[in-house]
Amino acid sequence: MKKPFTAADLILLGVLVTLALSSYFALDSISGDGDVVIVEVQDRVVQKLKLNEPGDFAIQGIEGQVHLKVDNGRVAIVEADCPNRICVRTGWRFRSGEVIVCVPNKTIVRILGALKNPEAVTG
Repeated sequence: MKKPFTAADLILLGVLVTLALSSYFALDSISGDGDVVIVEVQDRVVQKLKLNEPGDFAIQGIEGQVHLKVDNGRVAIVEADCPNRICVRTGWRFRSGEVIVCVPNKTIVRILGALKNPEAVTG
């Protein structure tokens, strides 16, 4: 009768579980709710905002204006001078790593967050 698992299978399984768990904790340390909003127009930073400070902002894009709103720890483009307004339909964003893009205005709104556990990431 053949054994279902050999010693090599168990070692490989242990290595895979260890890698999966370490990846999960490393990613968890840099994800989550965002802290900062970076607004870029044509690859140039034009505004830095904090998600915990509400406000309305008019950003001049390439084709027209983008009206940005920060409220309750989240951000949205609520109005834009672009044909399809896909950026407006994107809705509210609040997680680190999320972006809102207005292609005609060449405007990118990025959400960045602080590290929860800086020791988990090495450079």
